[in-house]
Amino acid sequence: MDKEALTANFYSLTEQQSLWKNVDNIMKQYYDSDFHKIMDSLEFISMHFKMQHMKTYLLHYHDKCESPAELLLYNAIVEEIGITPSVQLPWKCCNRKTYRLDFAYPAIIAPFLFNIEVDGVIYHNCRIQKDKWRDEALKMDNVIVIRITGKFIYKDPNAAAREVIEKMQSFNNRLKKEYIDENEGIS
Repeated sequence: MDKEALTANFYSLTEQQSLWKNVDNIMKQYYDSDFHKIMDSLEFISMHFKMQHMKTYLLHYHDKCESPAELLLYNAIVEEIGITPSVQLPWKCCNRKTYRLDFAYPAIIAPFLFNIEVDGVIYHNCRIQKDKWRDEALKMDNVIVIRITGKFIYKDPNAAAREVIEKMQSFNNRLKKEYIDENEGIS
């Protein structure tokens, strides 16, 4: 059965053409990214349309978010603290690799940076060791990695956002204390 036959009963000809053009664009995104290595194309298309639907009722969203869990966490964090993070920020590490940081916030003391990583079940099960190496490389570059599971985000996005914010505040407090202690010893 061809794609026109699938949609003929539900959409006008112009709507069909628009829909399939959109799917063609989505498939281009699919093959241009690493998603084709971890999920099949129908799952990716389904996820993409789910995210488009979510954007209609979320107050805050960013087009660079790569999963529904990222969209939910982004919305909850921005709602909670009112500051938008950098999304999918490329970061060149000391090991000469470039990593994408899901969400990045500057820490209270430079040059530290917070990287909030959303771990999905499909993606994360096969990447645990690689994530550890990546986190170590980022740590050497003063990037503090905070990981949160997609499962927790889906269960309660606001609680997930509060947990992330508490971890950032806790680390900022430690940084302030260490910085003040260091500078008091100098004077």
